[in-house]
Amino acid sequence: ADEEGGGLHGSSASICLAEAMEALEGKEDRFGGVTVTLDPAKHARWEPADFGVRLAAALERWAVQGKGGIWLRVPSQVANVIDPAIMLGFEFHHAQPGYVMLTKWLPATPSSLPVYPHHQVGVGGLVLDGSGKRVLCIQERSGLTAGMVDFWKLPGGLVDPGEDLCDAAVREVREETGIQTVFECVATVRESQSGGPFGCTDLYAVCVLRLSEEAHGPQSAGSTPPAPSPQESEIAAAEWRDVEELLSSKYYAKGLYGSLLRTACDVALRRRGLPRSGAAAAAAVNAAAIGPDKRLGLVRVQMKGLAGRPESMYFAGEQPLTKAASKL
Repeated sequence: ADEEGGGLHGSSASICLAEAMEALEGKEDRFGGVTVTLDPAKHARWEPADFGVRLAAALERWAVQGKGGIWLRVPSQVANVIDPAIMLGFEFHHAQPGYVMLTKWLPATPSSLPVYPHHQVGVGGLVLDGSGKRVLCIQERSGLTAGMVDFWKLPGGLVDPGEDLCDAAVREVREETGIQTVFECVATVRESQSGGPFGCTDLYAVCVLRLSEEAHGPQSAGSTPPAPSPQESEIAAAEWRDVEELLSSKYYAKGLYGSLLRTACDVALRRRGLPRSGAAAAAAVNAAAIGPDKRLGLVRVQMKGLAGRPESMYFAGEQPLTKAASKL
């Protein structure tokens, strides 16, 4: 009977054995939980059964202490201990190259542990030439749009980990076309609950960029824009395309993506004080006479956050409000 009851869920004999073993320790977090990070150099010598006994004892100790969520980070080198952790009620939370994260909620209440990040963020860079009549476009060499006849799109891609979306737009344009740009604003954002990888929500932001004067010199209505150089491995072609022809093509004449680009182009032109065309021009009141409107779109400013590190804020308007208003 002792053998039948001496599994990983812990009998009195197992707990006594665990007390004689080296205890499994974790780091308390600010939410009343514990994070255990296994070290291959230290824990690789532990057999799965021994690890299970230690873990069962630790869970009992943490439950008595009133701890909440237990996070168990398991490096690939000690993946053999995942099985006893699952047998003790842990669940998979997420995996990354090099490790898997498991969690267990100790209280007899619904778990309040956060789910793994579930949004993917992509960007497109809208770059107009000096006249505002041509836009930088690409054709993909592979991917969803590669087989679409005469389909042109904005250069862009996914935001890298640790990268601000405005920096991602500038980087993607540079990588895919060789053109150096400067971020101006976020003009439009599309949010989709379908089509994202692994069930993620997909966000796509169209960023208005301008040609870098430092790299390409001043640009005016009569300037010849710099010639793009398509990224050989991913981009089949990169060209300056007529804005009106692009927006009137069968892919953008109507629908969500046409609206995204049409609105972003309108924001870019109005920020420069350039004449608009089509429906936007009909609705505008002498845009050229009004002059540039730099308040359009979401502009970035960096300030220190609560942790004292620089963070980005995107805002609409002339300037961010950084101080509390005086009391009347």
